[in-house]
Amino acid sequence: MALGIMAQSHNDPGPQRTAEGVTVTLATCAKNEGRYLLEWIAHHEGLGFTEIVVYDNGSSDGSARTLAALDALGRVKYRHQPDRPEFGPQLWAFTDAVLQSRSDWIVFLDLDEFLLLDEQRPIGDFLATFPDTVTQVFFNWRTFGSSGRVEPGFGLVMERFQKAAPPGHPMNRLGKSATRRLAFHAVHVHAPYLSHGLSVHADGTPMVLEDIQGRPVDIRYGGGRVNHYVVKSRHEFEEKKRRGRGDFPEGDPRKDRDADQYFTGHDRNEIAVPLPPGLAWRTRLRMARLAAGLLLVRLVPALRRRVAALLRRDGSGQLRRLTKESLLHGVRDGVLIRPPSDIRRPAAKRGRTPAGPPAGRRPADAPKRSPAG
Repeated sequence: MALGIMAQSHNDPGPQRTAEGVTVTLATCAKNEGRYLLEWIAHHEGLGFTEIVVYDNGSSDGSARTLAALDALGRVKYRHQPDRPEFGPQLWAFTDAVLQSRSDWIVFLDLDEFLLLDEQRPIGDFLATFPDTVTQVFFNWRTFGSSGRVEPGFGLVMERFQKAAPPGHPMNRLGKSATRRLAFHAVHVHAPYLSHGLSVHADGTPMVLEDIQGRPVDIRYGGGRVNHYVVKSRHEFEEKKRRGRGDFPEGDPRKDRDADQYFTGHDRNEIAVPLPPGLAWRTRLRMARLAAGLLLVRLVPALRRRVAALLRRDGSGQLRRLTKESLLHGVRDGVLIRPPSDIRRPAAKRGRTPAGPPAGRRPADAPKRSPAG
């Protein structure tokens, strides 16, 4: 069995399609967040992502070994993300993820963000309900506070923190997006810039930007949301501060946070937000399966050799794929994926409405989400 799993990792057939024929890649970039990895991966496996790609930014807490072992088992794709100039590790990682992906859709999340859908179905089936003219689906944040905790305590992140800011709080205007791979114009952590098509909220209504990319005027939780456990306990937040921000490079003064001001501003606990029934135990069950796989890696020599080979990677592959010069043609704070002259727009299908105006502009007759099949 172990060798069969290993062969799956070596001879990667690409993302597997859901019942609706849609593939979705989830990408993240992490540093010294090993204590959260299994819960985060287990939760998003439950959403049916067809591949989960984790970039490790030089962790010293054993995260890289855990991720390499899960890669050997075929559960995630582990990639080393070295610190590089000009841009933060997140931007380098997400650009690389887009260029290497073969999926229909791509989602960027951090380790403190958990995507939840209103209905229990695979993320690919949910995205399949949107028409072809929709190339980006936005999920607003639900910002959670510390629940009064100073020390981490025991339990899952989603169990320990169940108090959040009011739904209409300005912090919840931000969020994360699912974006069609062929519609990427430039990477942005919250809402990538589009080459064509429309951005909509998860409930199908058009997304109208406020003043910056990735921050719409409206906050809508219909269809799904991203639970953002941004501070956790005070102790965990101090660890987060030491890690620094992933969206800025080393040496940039913005990489460090003002701990007291940031914690006070984001520690919102006004509203109790209970978990959906059964979510915690389903996540624990998947975590147990992941942990059993990690034990198997320790026992099977072939898997141990695979892990050792993965850990020897130093990011040189990305250095060849993404030279510094190739990223200098940015769109504001984004990174250009395809110059406009190189973008091949899909041919309009007979009977379909052509792609609408750019994201952020409210069309006269915005498309609504098709009913689920």
